[in-house]
Amino acid sequence: MNRSLTRLRLIFVALFVLGVVGVGVYQIYWAGPQKECEGRGDWWDPATRICGDVIYIPNITGRQPGESREAASRRAAAEKLSEEARARGE
Repeated sequence: MNRSLTRLRLIFVALFVLGVVGVGVYQIYWAGPQKECEGRGDWWDPATRICGDVIYIPNITGRQPGESREAASRRAAAEKLSEEARARGE
């Protein structure tokens, strides 16, 4: 009876140690990169597990923050007309 309890105790201790190691590995290799990426303010894609840079849309489009597409088109057309007028010497 005593040997059975000792064996059972060892099995439970081994399962506990494996569980603790498993949780540690999960935190370091699975959950850790996501928290690190989001902590930097980047974008985390869970499907591919890739950390991507956040791209500010006005940097791509050249529009002012909060400016609509129509207003940006008008502004660009006005700037182009003023540049053409300056080039002609008006």
